[in-house]
Amino acid sequence: MEQLRICVCIPVHDQVYAQFADRLAKLFLRAGRIGLDIHLKIRSGSDLARNRNELVKDAIQLDATHILWLDGDIIFPDNLIELFLAHNKDIVAGIYPTRYPPINSTGFYSYSTNSFDRVHISKNGPKLFEIEACGMGCMLISINTFKQTEPPWFQFTPEHGEDIYFCKKTLMKVYCDKDVSQQLQHIGIKAFSYRDINEEQYLD
Repeated sequence: MEQLRICVCIPVHDQVYAQFADRLAKLFLRAGRIGLDIHLKIRSGSDLARNRNELVKDAIQLDATHILWLDGDIIFPDNLIELFLAHNKDIVAGIYPTRYPPINSTGFYSYSTNSFDRVHISKNGPKLFEIEACGMGCMLISINTFKQTEPPWFQFTPEHGEDIYFCKKTLMKVYCDKDVSQQLQHIGIKAFSYRDINEEQYLD
């Protein structure tokens, strides 16, 4: 059986939030307790696509088996890695809301220049389901996914950001974890959760 080595990759402009740093510390403490080989790589700068591309190279050089992408404004559960790994998928993400009103989902069942269908997390929905693309503030990706995808892995285009670019470029399926998504918060003028998107959706 392959020995897992997780590289936590954080692309930042200049700083992360204190709440994020607290959760990151707890994530590493838990990983240590369960004997998980985990490493941290951070790239800072204004070019987010470049930061992500360089982090992939860092993880490959580290001989990592997976990259856990985290943004410095996301609040996530301490057992995030275990929850994602349990699915045994190449790409698993948690969907979080945008951080400024109007609050909406950052996940998409389908995404094109002319139209898109946003993912909405339902209490009674499936625990794991396929999507086309999403923000990458909380996503686990196997390193083989990058090795099988021609670089640049991330790039800004007139149609979409670097994260959507990657999701549409890769040949691997992208999956969303409902339970993780329900626990994520996105720090803006307050810490937004999935409940802020549209309360009416969760009455069923």
